Amino acid sequence: MNNITLSIKKYIYMFFCLSQSEILRFTKQMSLILDYDINIIDALDIIILQSDEVNKDVYISIKKNILDGHSLSYALNKYNLYFGNTYINTVKSGETAGTLNKSFGKLYHFLNQKQNVKAQIFEALIYPVFVLSISVIMLYLIFKYFIPQILCIFVENNIKIPIALNSIVSFINIINEYKVRLIMFGIMLIGVLKFYISTKKGKYTLHKYLLRIPVIGNAIHFSNLLEFITTMEILFKNNIPLHTCLSISKKVLDNVFIKNKIDTLYSAIKNGSCLSVEMKRLCPEIFPLIIVQIISIGEKTGDLSPALQFASLHITNEINQKNKIFIKLLGPILIVFISCLIGLIMLVTIVPLFEIYTKII
Repeated sequence: MNNITLSIKKYIYMFFCLSQSEILRFTKQMSLILDYDINIIDALDIIILQSDEVNKDVYISIKKNILDGHSLSYALNKYNLYFGNTYINTVKSGETAGTLNKSFGKLYHFLNQKQNVKAQIFEALIYPVFVLSISVIMLYLIFKYFIPQILCIFVENNIKIPIALNSIVSFINIINEYKVRLIMFGIMLIGVLKFYISTKKGKYTLHKYLLRIPVIGNAIHFSNLLEFITTMEILFKNNIPLHTCLSISKKVLDNVFIKNKIDTLYSAIKNGSCLSVEMKRLCPEIFPLIIVQIISIGEKTGDLSPALQFASLHITNEINQKNKIFIKLLGPILIVFISCLIGLIMLVTIVPLFEIYTKII
């Protein structure tokens, strides 16, 4: 019984362990500790002492693999689900070059930057989502309680219901009458769409058209581009060949459409083509012209690392700027839209009431 309990406990730990914030903490600690020329085993001992029960087992397992004669990258690869290919390959290249502390430093900068971008996007969405939620609740209350009461007043006074109000009431009645069918249709539609999206063609089509949505598409495009360029920068700095950098970097992309474009780019670079030329020829909709020009300058100087770093910084600044504009505009636009909608409904219902009042007087 105890063995079963321990197995369940271990499975739960494995399922919930190593969140992104925990991996960020681990990376920062490894970077700082290895800077003092402390060996990996001692570094892991320090981290194990500071870890909670959920994560401690993972670090103990990594330490055991190293004591058995394996490399750190091999030990981390057992937890590929959490660390990912970019992380493991960067550690592996750091082991080969003897610069493991610098590799962890680069990884910390990359993960921290990635987390900051996600935090900015989340913060940008909090206020609009709050406004939209309140507006939906208000509309529900208006349709559910206010309009039926107004309708009763018209019926009791034998007054013809205005066309606009009658249209709203008809719409509400249709929803109430066919709500079960509508729900069933909605569930079926979601099921069909989910099945279509699960296919290779469906996912590609969805991701392609998501990029065309104003604001949202731009955010998806630039966040994918940032991850790709930053990953390229980290790997290239660790003396990994360019075509291998492309092969690994494309795995961090969430958008299938962009990933397919990078596949064509990878094939061209593997055959010896120039990166900036192929970016412009094969992926003009993915890589902005300024990014292509930055890469081109890096290729001409013979050092691509600073160019990739500058490109990554440029994309980060673009995202920050667009997020600020998004935060400033989206909230007021939503408020104006919902206010106009509620105002129109109130106008349709309250103006006829004034007419009734004037007739009674």
